[in-house]
Amino acid sequence: MALTRLDNLYSSKTGKYLYVSPDDFNASDNLDNRGNSPLRPFKTIQRAFIEVARYSYVPGAGNIDRFDQFSIMLMPGNHYIDNRPGLVDTSSSPEFAFDQTKNEWTDTSKLNLKDADNVLYKFNATTGGAIVPRGCSLVGYDLRRTVIRPLYVPDPADTDVGRTSIFNLTGGCYLWQFTIKDGDLLETSPLYNSAEGIGKVYSQPDGTGLVVPEFSHHKICIMEYAENAELDLYYEKVGKAFNQFQPTIDDAGELDPLVQENRIVGPLSDSRSIDSLKIEDVGASRAKVTITTKIEHGYFENQYVAVLNTGLDEELNGTFNISLAGVTDPKVFTYYIDKVAASVGLTSGNIYNTTTAPNVLGANAIALAEIDSVESASPYVFNCSIRSTWGQCGMWANGAKATGFRSMVVAQYTGVSLQKDDRAFIRYDRFTNTWNEASLVDAFATVPYHTKGDAYWKDDWRNFHIRASEDAFIQCVSVFAVGFFDHFLMESGGDMSITNSNSNFGNTSLHAIGHKGYAFNQDKGGYITDIIPPKILNDSRATSEKVQYYVLGIPDSNDASNHTRLFLGSANENPEQRPAATIGGFRIGARREEKLYAKLDPAVPAGPTEFCSTLSPSGFKRYTAALSTLNPVTIGNFVDNYAQDAANSINDNKEFIQNEAYKYIIGKYAYLNPNDPSYTGTIEISKCRRDIGFFVDSVVKDLRLTLDTSSLPMDYSATSNINVIQQQNLTSLVVN
Repeated sequence: MALTRLDNLYSSKTGKYLYVSPDDFNASDNLDNRGNSPLRPFKTIQRAFIEVARYSYVPGAGNIDRFDQFSIMLMPGNHYIDNRPGLVDTSSSPEFAFDQTKNEWTDTSKLNLKDADNVLYKFNATTGGAIVPRGCSLVGYDLRRTVIRPLYVPDPADTDVGRTSIFNLTGGCYLWQFTIKDGDLLETSPLYNSAEGIGKVYSQPDGTGLVVPEFSHHKICIMEYAENAELDLYYEKVGKAFNQFQPTIDDAGELDPLVQENRIVGPLSDSRSIDSLKIEDVGASRAKVTITTKIEHGYFENQYVAVLNTGLDEELNGTFNISLAGVTDPKVFTYYIDKVAASVGLTSGNIYNTTTAPNVLGANAIALAEIDSVESASPYVFNCSIRSTWGQCGMWANGAKATGFRSMVVAQYTGVSLQKDDRAFIRYDRFTNTWNEASLVDAFATVPYHTKGDAYWKDDWRNFHIRASEDAFIQCVSVFAVGFFDHFLMESGGDMSITNSNSNFGNTSLHAIGHKGYAFNQDKGGYITDIIPPKILNDSRATSEKVQYYVLGIPDSNDASNHTRLFLGSANENPEQRPAATIGGFRIGARREEKLYAKLDPAVPAGPTEFCSTLSPSGFKRYTAALSTLNPVTIGNFVDNYAQDAANSINDNKEFIQNEAYKYIIGKYAYLNPNDPSYTGTIEISKCRRDIGFFVDSVVKDLRLTLDTSSLPMDYSATSNINVIQQQNLTSLVVN
């Protein structure tokens, strides 16, 4: 087979399937490449986006450009996005040279991402990030191996540098199966510096400030909406760029944004007042009705629109499938009725408004877009991953940038976004009552704040995984967030439906701020019918449930020297084995003043046979926080506050210290453990707890009295003249 025929065999005939493979030998972003064959794919995603926008154009004013018809296939490899802010107008935007006579491209524009003056980034949104046009799909071939990286990471410490994105999404778009990572350090990066042996990124929007991307990426949000004004400018840029190749593409009313790109799913209540109505007979049994609204209606071909309150005839009212064919005025749409003008009391060809007596258009005549529509669709992100150690943000549905239902759908979007930039954190020093932070000059501070558990995020350095604001809605299914400050963030009416998702590490799982500005009409009919207060919990003995526990050790519990403890019986003789803490779903000791009951022989004839003892500890301990706790009045020899007094804290943990030290000693020296076969019996180790208690008491007393000598009649270390406490061997006082 001839090579040209083989190429045709592997090409998309309609041009609706494009290929991007930066590692392919034949990959090219040249303008003569349509990218519709895997044998000659594009090198960059941004070049493919421009081709989608160009090919979506359908010549002829009033003709509807192609929407929701394009797929871009991403081959495994590193894909780079020059996500710097694009041009703010078309005055200096590129115009690709094409010779119509020779039918060939003569353009020399820079299409290489290695060049800071490449034309690809100039088509970006003015805030940064590539626009995903016409609801096209971006489909990766391998989740792990198809990697997307930014070339622009805004300087996190420069307050004059704003946020940016990587992708600006339109209605109907679909992103599947790729991984987003931080700026690249390897030689595969287009901005690799061979002299220094490391990859770099832009840190300033003008392309200056090439730096190693080892700093916070929190100003990058990977996915956002494409704003309507940005879409207008984008298609103006594309029209100007290809006007020599397609001379009519930049004419007024030719290449424009489609309403489905920014009005997500469908309208909520796009009502338009009607200015005039015209009826024209079409054949013997039908009539064409032309409606002119007072402002641009924003409807699209074959959309269902309700026409109400015309005041002329009920046949003109109803829900109709409208047409925009041949219409150039954005205020005009047409529909058909199965009646002629005369049968509804009107004259064919006449225009009716509020002053055309006797047939007057109703003053309240409106056109109302049908809200039950699937003409557009939510941007859909499925099976994608973030692997960032510098805090990239995942997705932001900002309702202020879109219209309609303002929704996004996300499923299996795993975000691991850690933050190693020490400048992102502050830390409180309780002794000097100051907040400490790293120098803004370097991401790596002398003190590694990002590893400190008591460090706090700075407000301006926070990042998020999934964010909905300004009445936007996100449906989250199997979304996993790891390490972000806010895992799921809802602001000013943002709404989420979260299913089978989770949060790990980071700071806050669910964060909601503000409220919705207004309610839907369907939501305004609610009212409170009843208020049901919580029932009073009856904790009397009569209503308590008895739960069987271990049997008690009678001899030990009745020992003459024991007045405070109950011992468990033979079922739990080994102190190494912890008794069960949960019995039948009831946690022992969780209730305040928990009591343990036992049936024993009566102490006196005919006396009670049931005895009880209060467990300790049980319930919970309550601490009262006050400003004096966080900011003590004085810091001198001791802190003037119980909660921060070291002596009190040590004393509260006395029993814990005794038990831990005892366990450590018998664990390290088995021959001291009475339950171990190697036990020698030469040392009475059981008194170890008591002696450690003496040490704790002496330290507490020293702290409270600020003494310079020991508080116990003994030395703190062994000497030849050591004072031995009565009944204790010398060896147990030698402390390492």
